[in-house]
Amino acid sequence: MRLLDYIAPERITLDLAARDRKAAIAEMVSLMCAQSPSEYRDKILCDVLKREEAISTAIGEGIAIPHAKCESAPGAVIAVGRAAQGIDFNALDGRPVDIIFMIVSPQRDAGLQLKILALLARLFKDRTLVDQIRAAKAPQDVISLLSRFDEATRL
Repeated sequence: MRLLDYIAPERITLDLAARDRKAAIAEMVSLMCAQSPSEYRDKILCDVLKREEAISTAIGEGIAIPHAKCESAPGAVIAVGRAAQGIDFNALDGRPVDIIFMIVSPQRDAGLQLKILALLARLFKDRTLVDQIRAAKAPQDVISLLSRFDEATRL
């Protein structure tokens, strides 16, 4: 399994405009669903916000992983966002979030989302890699970093 199977450069933004959690999630959903009908985007947004309201997906150290299982999702998709100004995600450590990896996966395949979350947990343990994502200048830089991570985790 590789993260890049679910991430594409057009679903990466390094300059989120949002200033709060709900706006950040909405912006990420729009990025993720840019080519989708508006009713699909609305459903995804509703599902992700519902999950986020249950408990914050901020994992600390400035990172959040909003996610949802959606009935209408044909497959798993990840969008990546960076917010230089930081966004309050109600993290337990109180730190604002500046890196967001959003996952939407099919409801019928709960195991897939867990596998992706496990991969992201490994990724975020590598503080150097996280710092490199924070310093990336373009979406392709993030793709290159994730490609190296994918290769290293396959060994």
